[in-house]
Parts: sequence; C-alpha cells; structure tokens
Amino acid sequence: MQTRPDLPLGLPPSVGAAGSIWGRYRNAKSDLALLLAIVPLRRALTGYAVTVLVCLTIATMMLPPLVIVACLGGMMLAFPPVEYGLHRYVLHNMRSFLRSRVSARFWVRVHYGHHRDPARADMVLANPLTLTPVFLAFAIPFVALFGPGAAFLALAGILIPFAFIYEVVHYAAHVPARFRTRYFQRRRRIHMLHHHHSDRTNFGISTSLVDRVVGTFAPRAADAARSATVYSLGYDAEVAAAWPWVGLEHARAMAGRAERPSNPVVFGGGGQSETNGRLGA
Repeated sequence: MQTRPDLPLGLPPSVGAAGSIWGRYRNAKSDLALLLAIVPLRRALTGYAVTVLVCLTIATMMLPPLVIVACLGGMMLAFPPVEYGLHRYVLHNMRSFLRSRVSARFWVRVHYGHHRDPARADMVLANPLTLTPVFLAFAIPFVALFGPGAAFLALAGILIPFAFIYEVVHYAAHVPARFRTRYFQRRRRIHMLHHHHSDRTNFGISTSLVDRVVGTFAPRAADAARSATVYSLGYDAEVAAAWPWVGLEHARAMAGRAERPSNPVVFGGGGQSETNGRLGA
C-alpha cells in the first residue's frame, strides 16, 4: 500500500454554520471574503472576470439576447456532468499522456502533479489550457448555429462556472482556513477523500450530483476501498520504466518551483495520521 507521510492536509477543524438564513448569509459572505483575500486566487478570478466581461460585451453586439440567455443557462446546467467527465475520463486517463514529452508535461501541470502533492498551494489553481477541448466542443456547434459571435459566448459560458464555481470551491477544499458554511466544509471533506483515500470516487468538485447518479459517491472512507494509486494515479515504477516522460517532467517541475522560494509552497502542517483521522470511518 502506498503511503505518503510527507503530504499533510494542514486543515484545521471546521466550525459550525449558523442555522438562520441571515446566519448562513453572513457565513457565506465571510467565507468568500476570506477566499478573495488570497492573492493568487483573487488575481486569477480578476483575470477571468475581465475576460468574461469582454466576451459578453462582444456577444451582446452580435447575438440576440434570448440566444445569449438560453446558451448561458444551458451551459450552467451542463457544467456538473462536464466537470465530472473531464475529471474522471480525461484527467485520470493516464495512458493518454504517456507517449510524448509535451503530453506528459501537460498532464503533470494540469493534474498529476496536483495528485502527487495535494498540499502544494502553487498547483491548486487549474491551467486554463485544460479548458481548450471544452471550449472547442461548445464553440464549434455554437458558431455553426449562431455565427462567429457565438465563439465569444461559448468562452464566457465556460469561464463563468469554471472560474467562479469550480476554481473557488476547489481552492477552498485545499486552503487551510476555518470555513463557516456547511457547503465548503462538505466539499472539502469529500474532495480530501478523493485525494487521500480513493482516486476512483468523488470526481465532482463543486457538486456530487453526477457521482451519486453513476455510483462513484463515497461520503466516508468506509464507503470505498483505499486505493493504492491515490497519489500516483497509476504511474508506478513499472509504467515509469516504459514511459519515463511523466516522471522526468514532474521532477523538472518540482525542481523549478523549489528555485522560486517567494511562491507559496505548501498549505499548512499536520501529518499523515492526522489526515487519516479526518477522513472519517
């Protein structure tokens, strides 16, 4: 069984959320303010917000309002299965990334490095390149149906849930902060099970809806067998001997980050025993 005592969660115990509507509002406002105070996340969200604003401005000059509203609403509804499908069938599909240095470097940056070192703050925010296939999947039919302006609408429709839902929730799942809302507490607990117990369950980041439907939802450690590939995603010594690019690119990426001490490197303290104790039985 693979163990990683050097990868702590570093997460303090959660605090309870108030039961009233006003209390829940205050807790949500407090949690969001806490997250926006984190410079890397705030900087990323600001860039996404500017991009979305520009894209929507162009789209409104080229497309009818009804088309814009319908397409944005449809993409919001499509986001949970798209998030799940990308995570499970693309980012966890190790074999697709082994054959070249370019694909290995891409996988290390967008997912493998994050699973190897879940506590590294500088590997939590997603690489926007991950969205390229999603953008093309929506942009091509949108442009065919509604013309060139639909490409801007497609990009805005992808970035809105990706940046302001996925990125915020995923960052919250890793940052060592005492969140008050039950939503952030629950998403953290479920996502940590994915990182530290089984990489074959809990693929949804912002919601577990699709996990529940397809049978990969495991709200407790006892609900799924511990995975031997939870940190390696299957890239073990045997695979590395035949396909070395991923290992080489991961080592190069880690060495490059170690040379930049000004970057935040690890979220908080805590050991493997503490991590296991928080996963629940």
